[in-house]
Amino acid sequence: MTGGEKRRGGEEETFLLRAGTTDELLQQQSGRARKLQGDRLSLEDFAQFLNLPVTDTLSQVHSFFHQDEDGRIDVRQYVTALSTVCRPSEPLQTLKLAFKIYGSEESGEVLEEDLATILEIMLGMEELELSALFLSLDGPDTGKITYDDLHHFIEQHSDFTYSYLHFRNCPVDCFLPPITSSNGHKKDD
Repeated sequence: MTGGEKRRGGEEETFLLRAGTTDELLQQQSGRARKLQGDRLSLEDFAQFLNLPVTDTLSQVHSFFHQDEDGRIDVRQYVTALSTVCRPSEPLQTLKLAFKIYGSEESGEVLEEDLATILEIMLGMEELELSALFLSLDGPDTGKITYDDLHHFIEQHSDFTYSYLHFRNCPVDCFLPPITSSNGHKKDD
């Protein structure tokens, strides 16, 4: 940027961050995030990861993901959220991408706590409890799952979200559609 140019800011910059995101860029960022293996990034490291200058907008994005007092984030969460936002109609693609980022190199398995983090990001919820899911899987409960096993389980259970995902701060019926009729009469009748 030359001295005479103005730096875009605010909503324009946020739009540029999202609008410039392609599947190729998501794949590149996911590969780089995987190599970090959960290392936590400061704001400056995050800016370097994204090849962007430190700005107020980038600082806000960074602060959204840092949960500890150390001021650092797990960039895998950012890449998962970015995929969710950029491909809202393709949740299985985001799930597959997240498994590539979080999964072990040997087996591709993701730990239960990491799967909870992935799904919390994708669903915009907090404090996900997955014990019902892991207890319902075939085989011994190892606290790990592969993408293929989870994908197959989701395909076999159309009520997956309601029956197997439990959020500590969510009423039991938070995933149920609103009741519009009962006994053939509209609710407002």
